Amino acid sequence: MLRFSPTNGDDLDINDLKIALLNYTKAKQKGEKFLIRLNDNNTQELIDTLNLFGIVADDINYKSHNLRFHQQLATKLLMDKKAFNCFCESKDKEDKACKGGCENLPDSEVIDNENPFSVRIKKPQNGEFEDFVILKVDKSPTNVFASALDDMLSDISTIIEDEKNTLNTKKENYIRESLGYDKKIEYIFVASIKENKSVKELLENGFLPDAIKEYLLKEDTNSFDIEKLKDINKKHIKDMDSLKLATYVGFKSRDIGELAKLLTKENSTINEIKEKIDKIFSKKECKDAKCKKLKELIKDAPHFDKFEEFTKYLLNSSKLQEDEFYKLLGFIITRVEDSSNLSDIYPYIKNYIKEIAR
Repeated sequence: MLRFSPTNGDDLDINDLKIALLNYTKAKQKGEKFLIRLNDNNTQELIDTLNLFGIVADDINYKSHNLRFHQQLATKLLMDKKAFNCFCESKDKEDKACKGGCENLPDSEVIDNENPFSVRIKKPQNGEFEDFVILKVDKSPTNVFASALDDMLSDISTIIEDEKNTLNTKKENYIRESLGYDKKIEYIFVASIKENKSVKELLENGFLPDAIKEYLLKEDTNSFDIEKLKDINKKHIKDMDSLKLATYVGFKSRDIGELAKLLTKENSTINEIKEKIDKIFSKKECKDAKCKKLKELIKDAPHFDKFEEFTKYLLNSSKLQEDEFYKLLGFIITRVEDSSNLSDIYPYIKNYIKEIAR
């Protein structure tokens, strides 16, 4: 079994998402189950976000569910003299000033001591790291202790982990070895992405889950390249079913979906494309009589399949100079006095032209 544990509550970042994707993909390749382990402050929102990226757990558990198990094994380490009670009264439970004294207290002083205490595991003989807290004063486990025991309890076989967690990994292995657990968990470390980003923010900015997923799985880099992600996002927008794409921008029309694909020439995200389409369908307030007259002509005009026939009719009917006509037409259709792409847009909006000119 492989597992994923988020590090920042429900605010999933791209490093966490990458780790989740890699563990999930590895589990499927190995034909093993995939577990999501959550803290008690995680909510359904996090699970829903992971599901957007195709990450569906075979099992979900919470750290507090194994609290009794954590406390029992901390007691075993105390009884085996591999851990000790620490009575140091400090806001910093890792205060180095108190180390050593509590470890060497005689049993009588430990048993009769009524002061609050944490539990620390003794440092390894190789001195790779110092002793560290495994149970806090409130008798809840530290993340390192809980993770080490829960991986043991879940019979985890492989973990793909961020390289910044190598020290914690050593501590987790040491905890399990101290308890006599001899099964080796395979750890695979991957580089962190330095310019970390919020997954929620990327989604809100109009990047598609499949595009973010492809970027994280295919780009072997430790830096975040927003331009590369935009290129991948464009590709996924253009490859999407037109009717499905239309729903992303608030419509139920294949024509609007095709228009959205056309707009990827200058736009990279759903938000940018939606903004352009919203402008096309927004009500435009004309400032002069010529604009108002052209709007009325469009509303009263017969249907034209071809843009050339449509503009020829309006030019003849409006009696406007060509330059002025196209500027006004650009404004009425796109809210911008630019007609350079009207002939490309028209095939997808011709059935809505009277609504657009309202």
